[in-house]
Amino acid sequence: MSLKSQAVAPVFLAVALFHTTASAGTLTGVTLFDVPGASSGSTTAYNINNAGTIAGMYLDPTVGYRVFTLKNNAFSTVDPSGSVNGSTLVSLNNSGQVVGFSNTATPPDFGSYYLANNGSFSAFPPPGSTLPPGSSYSFYNDGGAIGGQTATGGFIAQGSTITPITPPDGNNVTVNTINNSNQAVGGYFPAKPPSATANQEGYLYSAGNLTPIYVPGSAVTYTNGISDAGVVAGYYNLAQVFPTNGVPYTPTLGFTFLNGVYNTFVVPGAILTELFGINSLGQVVGYERDGNGVSHAFVASTATAVAEPAALALVCTALLGLIGLRRDRTN
Repeated sequence: MSLKSQAVAPVFLAVALFHTTASAGTLTGVTLFDVPGASSGSTTAYNINNAGTIAGMYLDPTVGYRVFTLKNNAFSTVDPSGSVNGSTLVSLNNSGQVVGFSNTATPPDFGSYYLANNGSFSAFPPPGSTLPPGSSYSFYNDGGAIGGQTATGGFIAQGSTITPITPPDGNNVTVNTINNSNQAVGGYFPAKPPSATANQEGYLYSAGNLTPIYVPGSAVTYTNGISDAGVVAGYYNLAQVFPTNGVPYTPTLGFTFLNGVYNTFVVPGAILTELFGINSLGQVVGYERDGNGVSHAFVASTATAVAEPAALALVCTALLGLIGLRRDRTN
């Protein structure tokens, strides 16, 4: 495909996060779920749109990983009939369109992208799309913008215009989600890591500005979703812990980010909480695991408490204590 686009070179403004605050948040209405017939612990929810429809993936023991939607309490598998080796979710937008990748395991491409819309399937990207060569895709919003990445960086493609997302101080850029305002979130490896223990951080791209996202004190920060209201969702790892029972673990907590403020979220009773998608109503979806190693997908609503910056440390301390108790009980 020839590249006939206007390459827009945005001015990146790396915003220092010295004045960020962190507060303890509360998840309400937490609902754990699994796709019926899925392998235990394999159901993960990645996107939730403003209508409350959820999209994710699960492991079918006979086929492989497959894409699902959950709408009005009903599960549907969303992959074309040619997906003989399963499928991979790319995105779900507010119009209910699902983009996925159908795995055929047939050389040379081993599969193809597809667009699912109300039960009908078509090729993706749509005909006439102008995209960088060698692209992989990560989101398709209601306005027809496509987010993705190449070997040289991330991009947002809108019509014939391609906007590159290439932080000046890093590489291995991924675009995970774009919202309807073409704000993007993703990750990259900064030339100067944010801490001695971290080599990756997230970012928020908005109108030519790029803000690094790094939860203070985390080992790795993963930035996964952004709502149309501009609220970012993700999760972060603390440093690996080596308890006296000899079973190491990595504490993992979810977070949201807006206007320099981080809010930390933990599914009650979980030692691992990963937030992937968020909608404009503040509903989030993700994946959780308890101290006995049992995992589920979940959907919940976020509510933030007014707290001092030290609240983050208190949440982490409480989580570590919970993990220690659960680990001791399993021995």
